Amino acid sequence: MQNMKSMFGMKGDAHASSEDLDRTADRAKQTARLLEEAEENFKAELMAKNEEMTAMSAALQDMQEQLLTEKRTQSVLDDQVEEAKLEVRQREEEAEELRKRAKDLQGDITELEQSIQTVVRRGTSGTSSREG
Repeated sequence: MQNMKSMFGMKGDAHASSEDLDRTADRAKQTARLLEEAEENFKAELMAKNEEMTAMSAALQDMQEQLLTEKRTQSVLDDQVEEAKLEVRQREEEAEELRKRAKDLQGDITELEQSIQTVVRRGTSGTSSREG
């Protein structure tokens, strides 16, 4: 009890004076106001942090959506690259086949030219033997 009396500024008397009680009440009111202000400040800070977290969550969600969109785009581009590579391979194979065909045709042309020259020589030699 003695500790409580000294804590509130009371004297050791059995009865505190009206002035002591008023001071104690004023200190209690001041402490209550400080606690209310601290609580309001805490609530304001908490709300600000909550708004900040909400904004960060929204930004993160946007970034995740952008990443997903970019992954889809990358997948489409990868598919297009694979299709293009396949088309290039097919065209290279076609070009190789055309080169082989051209080589075969060149061989056929060479054979025909040789045949024509042989026929022309025979015809020329047959004509000169008839003339003589």
